[in-house]
Amino acid sequence: QPELQQLGWWEDFLALRPKAGHGIESTWNKSTASFRSSILNPLGNSWHVNRTDFDALLYRKAQAHDRVTAHTRATITALEQLPDDSWQVQWNSPTGTHHARAALYIDATGRKAALKHRDKVTHQRVDQLMGLGLLLEAAPPTLQHLVVQACPQGWWYAAPLTSGQSVLFLMTDLDLIKADRLTRLTHWKAALPQDSPLFEAFQPYLPKRSKLMLQPAYSQMVQAVHINQFFTVGDALVSFDPITGLGVTRAIQTARGLARWIAHHGQLTPAICSAFLAQLVPLFEAYLDQWAHTYRVVETWQTADFWKKRQSPVDEHFTLI
Repeated sequence: QPELQQLGWWEDFLALRPKAGHGIESTWNKSTASFRSSILNPLGNSWHVNRTDFDALLYRKAQAHDRVTAHTRATITALEQLPDDSWQVQWNSPTGTHHARAALYIDATGRKAALKHRDKVTHQRVDQLMGLGLLLEAAPPTLQHLVVQACPQGWWYAAPLTSGQSVLFLMTDLDLIKADRLTRLTHWKAALPQDSPLFEAFQPYLPKRSKLMLQPAYSQMVQAVHINQFFTVGDALVSFDPITGLGVTRAIQTARGLARWIAHHGQLTPAICSAFLAQLVPLFEAYLDQWAHTYRVVETWQTADFWKKRQSPVDEHFTLI
């Protein structure tokens, strides 16, 4: 909320008719659920918003800027850095094929950007967390807020959507998904504890056949940039575990910070990028302390692979990609 208010977009956000989240129900380190009310949060309610509508709002705000030309449903078909370090780009959209030359190239395509730009940046990745789940056409009547429930393979995430739909995801590691064949719907269902209220609530709504969605949810941060006039932002720059609820807020904050950094320096060299990254290091280190504490308080399944990996020192998790 503070970020959108500072941008003057809060009323536009409310016009999307987001669903207020009045708290979080969690079964984390106890056998019974506990509820943390948003009344204890100085910022008030959390919000469940249709992501497509929210992205469309950001698009409209960008398009309204005098010096911005925005394209939706665009696919880059050619990208080349020229000898003067500028960028030549070609993309297709519903309006045709387009070409442009730009002084800077900023990638905001999420966590997967790390795989696309291995020659341009080095990332430090903390874990292999993935979300594996379903978008359901209805929400159980009892699902009025965000629900989180730990299990041996990781943890379950359930939430109502503004459309009347709901989501149910198992958050676990990629190697466990492969080892336990969790992409099979029957195996995925079996990971949901059958004695839990979450199982009871969702059982009538789960399909007999469906393809599960797989979404990256790992924590990572850019460590170095190797070329001129290129950088990443949002989850492509630094991404956080969904359990912390930091994703959208930090994405907006880092985007605004980078915009100010570029306006001040007028260019992006590896040295200038490194100075910007240095400002983010304390933020990411503080997050890692929170991340480690959140997982280590769970004692029930400390011998299970998912939880056992999160009991070791944080720096043992780091992987450079």
